[in-house]
Amino acid sequence: MTFQWTAVAAFLYGEIAMAEDFYVSSLEQNGSILEQDVPYNNSSVDRLVSCVLRRTVTLLTQLAKEMASHAALETQVNDATEAAKKYMAENERLQEALSGKGDGKKKESADATEKKLKEEVEHLKAELQKTSNAFHKAKTEVAAVKKQSEGLRREYDHLMKEFEQLQQNSNKAEDRKDL
Repeated sequence: MTFQWTAVAAFLYGEIAMAEDFYVSSLEQNGSILEQDVPYNNSSVDRLVSCVLRRTVTLLTQLAKEMASHAALETQVNDATEAAKKYMAENERLQEALSGKGDGKKKESADATEKKLKEEVEHLKAELQKTSNAFHKAKTEVAAVKKQSEGLRREYDHLMKEFEQLQQNSNKAEDRKDL
């Protein structure tokens, strides 16, 4: 940055020197002013200073615009570089995942996860088998209870018929006694 300002200052000093040389040479050409030993015309000096200041402001404005443009370009380059690095890392990670290659930690982690999942599957299979066995046992017991219930119902019906017959016989016997 200091190099830029040094270059700007050198350019401005060069312009001032050239302007002074031009002004002095134009005064020398006009010998009548020098012969009369009249000091520089204030309006001429004012115009010279005004031109130099205007040129300085113009150059400083251009420099500020260029610096802002440079900063914006630098930011864009940095952002593009970061994005490219990010995309390259993502691409590399995806390629490793696709090829099955990975560093040892990732592979160990995947192996450990796979082992845990297999253990969980085995555990769930064992629980399913236990539940299935319990279901079949309960189903068998329900069938046995139904069979037993059916037998008890038939026995009850049989006993009720016998009871009715006994009651009818008893009623007939009492009717005979009454007569």
